[in-house]
Amino acid sequence: MKKIALTAAILLALAVAASAQIGSPIKLYAAGGLTVPNAPADFKTNYNTGYHGMFGVSLSALPILETIGKVELHKFGSDIGDVTGGDIQITMYGVDAKLAVGIPGFPLKPYGFVGIGLAQVKQPDRFELPPGVEAVVDSLTKNLVVDNQTKFYYNIGVGVEYPLIRLVKLFAHARVINIGTSQAFEAGSGVEPIFDDSMGFWGVTVGIKVL
Repeated sequence: MKKIALTAAILLALAVAASAQIGSPIKLYAAGGLTVPNAPADFKTNYNTGYHGMFGVSLSALPILETIGKVELHKFGSDIGDVTGGDIQITMYGVDAKLAVGIPGFPLKPYGFVGIGLAQVKQPDRFELPPGVEAVVDSLTKNLVVDNQTKFYYNIGVGVEYPLIRLVKLFAHARVINIGTSQAFEAGSGVEPIFDDSMGFWGVTVGIKVL
């Protein structure tokens, strides 16, 4: 997260300094926000709302169409009583197609976007159970284990842009994200992995776009 933020800050400063490039088809994005677990149900129930950071570079093919290459980092913390560990970290590398339609005389510009990419899913620390934990909690933590993996993802969202100052616009959007996770397990082990099909969450993001 710190590396992404530092890189974004440096490039944004350079872009603002290079005011001669007004009208350039290349734009820079930097943003952060909240990420809400949504599916499967046990992910939604046993993980807190997470957070994320994003940095992107876009190229305008048409006045209303942008192609955005981006890197994101998402983190979720587990919430299972006295159990520790089990946090999930996701690094996403993707491309979005963004369509924006301006309304004459109205400063807000609505937009929609859809994108795909690869997501690296990690669970750096396994669950640590306190002594005397109930069997149902022990079973739940086993089901919530997810192996490190890189999988395909997609996201779909809508948002708005607002001009702040020269060269800089504020934007905010909401989206749904789905990752095609899988999880191996031994037959007869009693483990029923919840991430054996997919992982879904909502993202609410606020950031700046530098022209």
